Amino acid sequence: MFQPYQDKEIYSPFSNLNILIEHIENILRSFQIEPKPLDRIVDSYFKHHTNIGSKDRRFISNITFGIIRWKRRLEDILAYAKIKPTIKRVVAIYILWEHENSDHELLYNILGKQIDFDIDTAKLSDENAVFYSFPDFMYRIFEQVKGKDLASKLAVALNQEVDITIRTNTLKIDRNSLQRKLKDEGVETIPTTYAPDGLKLNKRINFNTLISFKEGLFEIQDEASQIAVYLVQPQSNETILDMCAGAGGKTLAIAALSNGIPKIIASDKEKLKLTVLKNRAKRAGISNISIINADNIIPKLEGKCDVVLVDAPCSGSGTIRRNPDLKWRLNKDVINDRTNLQKALLEKATQLVKDNGRIVYITCSIFPQENEEIAAWFCQKFKWNLISAKNILKADICEKFCTSKGFFKTDPSETSLDGFFGAVFKKQL
Repeated sequence: MFQPYQDKEIYSPFSNLNILIEHIENILRSFQIEPKPLDRIVDSYFKHHTNIGSKDRRFISNITFGIIRWKRRLEDILAYAKIKPTIKRVVAIYILWEHENSDHELLYNILGKQIDFDIDTAKLSDENAVFYSFPDFMYRIFEQVKGKDLASKLAVALNQEVDITIRTNTLKIDRNSLQRKLKDEGVETIPTTYAPDGLKLNKRINFNTLISFKEGLFEIQDEASQIAVYLVQPQSNETILDMCAGAGGKTLAIAALSNGIPKIIASDKEKLKLTVLKNRAKRAGISNISIINADNIIPKLEGKCDVVLVDAPCSGSGTIRRNPDLKWRLNKDVINDRTNLQKALLEKATQLVKDNGRIVYITCSIFPQENEEIAAWFCQKFKWNLISAKNILKADICEKFCTSKGFFKTDPSETSLDGFFGAVFKKQL
């Protein structure tokens, strides 16, 4: 059955649905033109349209993300109804599907006819890729990963709405105390099932309005990502390089996990992200992170790192629940480009590790091409040893997320977590 992207909410009776549809049309047109992530396009639109109220913004966001999530199925519905597809008609058919109490007369006028079949249950196409709204190539990968019988289970999971998860900054506060503090600020949370420092929120909020966020008491981080950081096993006397640090989500988690003691170095090609990392570290009260330009890591760090974390740029396919636009941004060429980059980064990492050092490889992908196949390539080419995640993670975590081959792997169809993969390699002496 259809699941909404976020909380269901009938549009505000004080707003004009026709105007809201125009806003959604504008955002969807931008999505067709601009190669930016959908959430950035939506945020940018709202910044330029400050007159839109908070309830209407929520409605616009929900509908926009829902349309992108169900794009292929919506197009199939219109084709079945013999309605020529336009952006406005796609918006109308989705609102009709999502909101039973919407203005049917307005929506039918946009569509040019009434819909005389049950949109929610009708399976108009025999193709599962169409019914669950995924590109053909991607659904074939689901069949490769799960088998034909269970591929639909993975597709259903990736179409579910997603929780917001935060990680307690244990350098400043423990999880129980943070939970109480958030409750005092009007935010209800529940502890995460697997990550010991995580909390799940029951609604979407503006974190910048929270005193606890401004004080650096938590960071936004998916539960699977929080668990994956434990693969690093930071020790107090080690030098740890986060080679693709980005804005520093895992860098900060490593610092908290190790009580801010080891020498942690963050590097990334995008300087703007590293500026964000600096600001986040300052807010979190972390002082043992240094920044280095990506172009300088070989001459400055060759053979000097105990651990190199390669949190590799990847397809992001494990995060489709929260980023449904990835369905239509990804293709075989993009994935090939990602795997070539992943190999290049791993090869570079081998030059930075000390004898007996470790490389921790992590992706937020569910595609074997970026995960198991990359790990096999690496071990074969460089003759490094694979350290089983079972030797690193706690038994209860391993029981759920460690594969027979020693990888860390989260499956969105089995848990409420994003799809992550992790492998740890050790240099042979």
